[in-house]
Amino acid sequence: MSKGRLLIYILIIISSYQSLHSQVVQNSKASKRKIELKGADLDIIITDDITGKEKHRFLGNVNLVHNNVIMWCDSAHFLPDLNQVTAYSKVHIEQGDTLDLYSDYLFYDGRSEKAKATGNVHLVDKETNLFTDAADYDVKNQVASYNDHGRIINAENTLTSIIGIYYVSQSLFHFKDSVKIVNPEYIMTADTMDYNTEEETAYFTGPSELRGDSIYLYCEKGWYDTKNDVTSIWKKA
Repeated sequence: MSKGRLLIYILIIISSYQSLHSQVVQNSKASKRKIELKGADLDIIITDDITGKEKHRFLGNVNLVHNNVIMWCDSAHFLPDLNQVTAYSKVHIEQGDTLDLYSDYLFYDGRSEKAKATGNVHLVDKETNLFTDAADYDVKNQVASYNDHGRIINAENTLTSIIGIYYVSQSLFHFKDSVKIVNPEYIMTADTMDYNTEEETAYFTGPSELRGDSIYLYCEKGWYDTKNDVTSIWKKA
């Protein structure tokens, strides 16, 4: 290999490394942005006499922004040094064009980009509605979860379970414990089930039953397309 060609290869490697390093730094900075106040009727600032750190209490028509998330609420406590917000009453988080999260109370950590919502929790993603008393939401990875009963309405299907995880980017729910789908034509029960909200398809991964006026199915593995009434089962049918 000639010295000229070797030099070109070395320059390409250096350039690629610099570009990748710059992108990593930019992404790191983006994830560490401070929560910003866009509006509030009143901002009460309290300074700790010992540490000198400030605490903010926002009152009335509170509007906050962090990365790609917008938040509204009636009042909030903000800790700038920890980048944390505790929001109260009529809490509404909007992420992107399709996802909205409502609750009575919400704690949000801007460092981890994770939220804990309690009280009349309602998550809306396109045509899917999730209702529960308490839920965790990983904003960065777009994953919502509950572990004390939840109800999901999608098209003609109403799904309930004790434990549920919703992978927003995949439009996929993973349900565990006392899983039930109620449809005008049938009722489906299972111990464990995955459900794709876009395809309206249930995937069985454990003992499952489907009962209707003219149909009965039992299986431990398979799937059922609730929209087109097509099923495939291959274990203990």
